[in-house]
Amino acid sequence: MTLKREMVSSGHWLFRYRGSFPVLFVVLLLVAVFTGSREVSHPAGITAWEAFCLLIAISGLVVRGVTLGFVSPGTSGRNTTAQRADELNTTGIYSMVRHPLYLANWLCWLGVLLVPGIWWLPLTVTLGFWLYYERIMMAEEDFLQGKFGEPYLEWAGRTPPFLPRFSSWKPSSRRFSLKFVLKREYASWLGVITSFVLLELVLHWASEEGGMPGRFWLILEGVALVFYLIMRILRTRTRLLHQSDR
Repeated sequence: MTLKREMVSSGHWLFRYRGSFPVLFVVLLLVAVFTGSREVSHPAGITAWEAFCLLIAISGLVVRGVTLGFVSPGTSGRNTTAQRADELNTTGIYSMVRHPLYLANWLCWLGVLLVPGIWWLPLTVTLGFWLYYERIMMAEEDFLQGKFGEPYLEWAGRTPPFLPRFSSWKPSSRRFSLKFVLKREYASWLGVITSFVLLELVLHWASEEGGMPGRFWLILEGVALVFYLIMRILRTRTRLLHQSDR
C-alpha cells in the first residue's frame, strides 16, 4: 500500500471517530492550566484577551452557519459511518476553501485554547489538529474524486484546502436557509459558550483567588442555554424549522 493510500485508509477510520477527538484537547488543556502560567495576568488584560478569544470562536460558528446555510441536501452532514455527498458544492464559501467546516471547527477550538494565555497550547493543538484532520480531508477528497471525477479535480485545482482565498469568491447558487442553520447549529453555540464558561471556572479553581466566573460569562451561559432549549423544542415538538428540501 502506498503512503497516500495508507493515509486515505486511516482517514476513513478517523472519520468515524472525529467527534471524539476534542477529548484529547480537553486533557491537554487541563494539563496546561494546572501546570503552566498565564502570559496575560492583569485583570483588565484578561478581560480584553478573553473577549478577543471569544470573537475568534464566534467567527468559527459564523463560518459554520454560512457554510450550512447554503449547502445542497445530502452534503456536509454529521454522518460518521461513511462518506456522503449527493452533490458537489463549489459556490459560496466552497469557492474559497475546500473544507470550510474543519476551518470553522479549528477557529472554535482555537478561541477556547487561547484563553489561558499559554503560548505552546494552541500551537501544539493546531499541530495535532492538522495531523489528525489532514487524513480525514484526504479520505473525503478521495471519495469526492471517485464520485465526481473531472469536475471535482477542476474545482480542487483552483480552491485551497484550508486557508480561504477570498478573491475566488463566487455567489452561492442556492438560497440561504436560516431555518436549517438554526436546526443544525443551536447545540454548537451552546457547546462553545459552555466551553468558555467551564474553562473560566477551571482557571478560577487553578488560581490562588478561587471564586466563580464573572457575571458576563454566567449571563452568556444563561442566554445560550435558553436559546438551546427554545430551539430544541421548536425542532422536536413543532415543524417551524422544517424544510422539505433540507
